[in-house]
Amino acid sequence: METASLLLNVLTISSVLHVISGHSRGEPPYDDVCRQMFPKGHNVDAQDRAAPYVIRVSSTVYSRDQELIIVSLHAQDGYFIRGLLLQARRSDCLHPLQQEPVGIFDLSSADNTTRRDFKTLTCLGREDSAVTHTNETQRAAVKKTEFRFITPARDVGNFYFVATIVKQQDIFWTGVTSDEIRRHTNDVTDTKCPMQSRLDKNRVNTTPNPHNTPFPWAMSPIPATKSPIKSGCTSPIASVALLLPTTLYHILLFVAS
Repeated sequence: METASLLLNVLTISSVLHVISGHSRGEPPYDDVCRQMFPKGHNVDAQDRAAPYVIRVSSTVYSRDQELIIVSLHAQDGYFIRGLLLQARRSDCLHPLQQEPVGIFDLSSADNTTRRDFKTLTCLGREDSAVTHTNETQRAAVKKTEFRFITPARDVGNFYFVATIVKQQDIFWTGVTSDEIRRHTNDVTDTKCPMQSRLDKNRVNTTPNPHNTPFPWAMSPIPATKSPIKSGCTSPIASVALLLPTTLYHILLFVAS
């Protein structure tokens, strides 16, 4: 029984580490991550249901270079921001630089909480052109935050903000967008360019449902066979068996026998 308890403790610690694994200090500024905005190390597809997050902007028109816009992110009830990659991008999907960020984020005057939970990145050689989380964000379970954004020093036409937002290791959304910000001389196009949402674009999305999955693994059904545990046994392993995948369940039963 002592061996079984030790194994159970190891499995519990391992599951916690799995939840907070990945890039806990922020998405690394690799060129492909900056372009595709698809997180590495999560090994699942993005969610294909509507995102429970909203990006709001203080203005949808800019008339001069280096104008200030406040960008705020909001999570619906029951959701948090534990991982983030945020950029501004051109609305013209055919532009050769559409996948490259425009403008800069300024966190220098942000409050202490924001500067603790988030930081700017240099993406594709453009300093402060993206915002990501820090290793404190997962502990904070952020529901709302805002950033100062300085519009590009050159005319890039209309643009919008786009984010990848992580709820937990295997539940995240790509292509979360704001309203379009248009140059004052331009018409509104309201175009949002496609974003990567699959590890394998030819595979059906099979990521867990965020409403029904309490742990970051896909739950396996317990086989409908007679349990080796004798009737009336009060083993603590039996009480947690339903919370473990089938493989781990059988390992614990073997140790307990």
